Amino acid sequence: MSGWGLGQYGVGCGKRRISYNLARVNPLISPSGSIQLLTLPFVVELAIIIPVGLLLYLAPSYALLKLLAGCALHQADFNFAETLALAVGFGAALPALLVELTSVVGVRWSPLLAWVYVGLGVIYCVWRMVRRWRSHIAARSLPAVTPFPPRDLSAPMLIILTIVALGGRMWAIRNLPVGLLGDAYHHTMMAQLIAENGALFKNWLPYAELGTFTYHFGFHANAAMLTWLSGLETPRTVLFAGQLMNAWAVPLAFLLTSRLVKLAAPSQARFAPLAALIAAALTGFYNLYPAFVVNMGRYTQLTGQNVLVVVLALTIENLKLKIENEKLGFSIFNFQFSILNSIAMACLFQTHYLVTLFAGMFVALLLLMALLRAKTLREQLRLILMAGFSTLIALILAAPWLVNVGSGFLLRNTSGYVTPNDTEEVRQIVAQAAVLVPIVPHFIKTPLLWLAAVGTLLALRRRAWLLVMPALWAASLVLIIVPYVLGLPGAGLIDYLTGFSPLYVILIPLAGYALAAVWGWVLIGVERLRLAPLRSVPCVALLVLAAWGSTWQINIAESERQIYNQADQRAMMWIRQNTPVAARFFVNGFPAYGGSLIAGSDGGWWIPLMTQRQSTLPPITYGSERGLNGEDLFARINPMYQNLRRRRLTDPTPVSIDLTSATALDILRRAGVTHIYSGAKPFPPPNGADRINVELLRRHSAFKMVYSEGGVEIYELSGQ
Repeated sequence: MSGWGLGQYGVGCGKRRISYNLARVNPLISPSGSIQLLTLPFVVELAIIIPVGLLLYLAPSYALLKLLAGCALHQADFNFAETLALAVGFGAALPALLVELTSVVGVRWSPLLAWVYVGLGVIYCVWRMVRRWRSHIAARSLPAVTPFPPRDLSAPMLIILTIVALGGRMWAIRNLPVGLLGDAYHHTMMAQLIAENGALFKNWLPYAELGTFTYHFGFHANAAMLTWLSGLETPRTVLFAGQLMNAWAVPLAFLLTSRLVKLAAPSQARFAPLAALIAAALTGFYNLYPAFVVNMGRYTQLTGQNVLVVVLALTIENLKLKIENEKLGFSIFNFQFSILNSIAMACLFQTHYLVTLFAGMFVALLLLMALLRAKTLREQLRLILMAGFSTLIALILAAPWLVNVGSGFLLRNTSGYVTPNDTEEVRQIVAQAAVLVPIVPHFIKTPLLWLAAVGTLLALRRRAWLLVMPALWAASLVLIIVPYVLGLPGAGLIDYLTGFSPLYVILIPLAGYALAAVWGWVLIGVERLRLAPLRSVPCVALLVLAAWGSTWQINIAESERQIYNQADQRAMMWIRQNTPVAARFFVNGFPAYGGSLIAGSDGGWWIPLMTQRQSTLPPITYGSERGLNGEDLFARINPMYQNLRRRRLTDPTPVSIDLTSATALDILRRAGVTHIYSGAKPFPPPNGADRINVELLRRHSAFKMVYSEGGVEIYELSGQ
């Protein structure tokens, strides 16, 4: 890793100068004060990140599950595969809560503390294995089989599917220096700031002039953990953390499907492992989502959806135990699941706000179903008390972050969608977001949709009401995108991309259940004909599906979405070596989110993070965060870009921006701009978004080309 950054630097900021101090322990900042992005050979990075990732997401969480709820898991008949999948989900959830709690008490994370966290989990797991082995020796009854049942291949099959998915997800990013599209930029910056500070942060210096941090941070805490453990630079660990989350969707699909089938249709419980394996394989190797998430960089929602599965699995178990237990009061098993559920709920809120809303909708449906099934008022009261207890503990755990969320503009922005507002800007945002688009084949493939419908009908026929819940939940997701259909407010708050992304989580378990039911009917004939070898057909078919899916998924990353590439990296090195630290760059941007915000369209957006020189365009979160002095950067950034493009931001028509006019020169100089950066590979392309007209810059005396290589052009603006 690069050396520590020490010293006092200044950042030009319009008419004022902001100073910040880099004299803190920071192994990621070079003496020049910037991320070097010194990537190792890709196979070496994989050799580091995969073992580290497996340790991080299995050892501490598995130890926690056994410590807090070992008896409850055994009582609830969690097999080895389900426990392993639950541990993976908890492993993705815990970093958010850990970083929050240590920030409250003033403890800073470091590579040493991160390894202590992982090491304690490893020690406990090894201790349990040794103790169990010794107990078998003492009883002179060494286990003759593996920890899972002798005829149950679910655990080894799940491990194989997960490893294949992990390998394919990692190989898909072999040519990427950083994440794709613009979301990768602010996610990398937030993860970098957490890694630098060893805790949650308030201001975004030295990278942006933002003075609050209210964005959900679960994914960023995961990326920071990988940075501390692996020693790789944060832009790389963000990319790897995203693909790890992508691979973890496979075992979590297994977990949710297995628990739903076991509890909803006890008579068909023997087919639960098969249904779960089918769902895992369909999630990992057939459906476009979640593999396609690499092209959008929306790893925060993907992480939230992984934690969502943990919340749902524990909620289902909690409700089931409450209904079945005839005694009044908390049994030890109920209490354990309630605590685990509360931890997962708190982590989910910190990981993704809207996915928490989705979880609340499903939990409400589950609770309603449980209340309807309860036979007495006493049982209904106990269910309500259980839900209230879990929610209260979750609120207590997340309380510090709940208080912090109000420090920015997030609540103000949210209320703008709920309360009536007829401004042109809001109408434009709603027009873009509150629409229904076809969900097939992008969000869910057509055969899976039909299979989910068949699974729902089978569940209705067998009165497996728990399996009907996902179908109702899917319908409710459609309604929250277009609430005006029912006369409700909030249109535009949840766009179709956010609302439809969880469909694979909801519908694929139903598809797996349908296919398992079909195989159950086939198996009757197999048993009658005594064709025992045919029993292995599902396992072979799933392995073939995994092999086929890997062939196209390793090439799923679309290079045209890569706004930061090697040419930009070379330009960043030049900027670090040839421009003063007070340099300020004007970069390409275009109106996004209905014209409410300006998003970057090429590698110039990464200048602050990669060089610690400031630019005119902060991360897209500037719309929900306060400036350093409490000001609203929205009022400064948006008018500047609107005046330069000479048309309203709500007009999405692409503009060739002329920076050579007298008005434009005056705007740039008042903003303290010293350089202009035009990247090599814009996305959207020049005909799809605003773009600086560099031809005019070349011919104007106020601009001097100081760098041109690989399609990147940098101009120096004279001060006169």
